[in-house]
Amino acid sequence: MGPSTGGAGGAGSMAAAQEGLPPNVHLLSFEPIRSADCAGCVLVRLAHLFEAPGGVGWDAELSAVAQVDLRRLFPPDRVIAAVREVLLSGVPPREAGGGGGG
Repeated sequence: MGPSTGGAGGAGSMAAAQEGLPPNVHLLSFEPIRSADCAGCVLVRLAHLFEAPGGVGWDAELSAVAQVDLRRLFPPDRVIAAVREVLLSGVPPREAGGGGGG
C-alpha cells in the first residue's frame, strides 16, 4: 500500500496527517480497516520513541512526553467514535498506577 490512503473515508494522505503531529511523533500507518463489523474504521499507528534522560539517543525536545489531538488527523466532518490504544505489538498497555510491579 502506498503512502497515500485517500480511500479511508476521506481521511486524506499520510503526509497531510503527519503535519498535524508533534515533531517527536511519527505516523507509521494510516489505512482503512476493511471489515463488516467496522465500517469506516481507520487504523492509525503512531510511534513516539521515548528515551529516558541520559539514555542513548536522549534529546530534550524529542524525548519529551507527547500529546496528540487525533481530531487534527481527520477532516472536520469526520466523527471519532472510539479510540483504542495498544502497543505496536498489539498488546494493550498496562494501566498507569495499576500496581502489580515487576
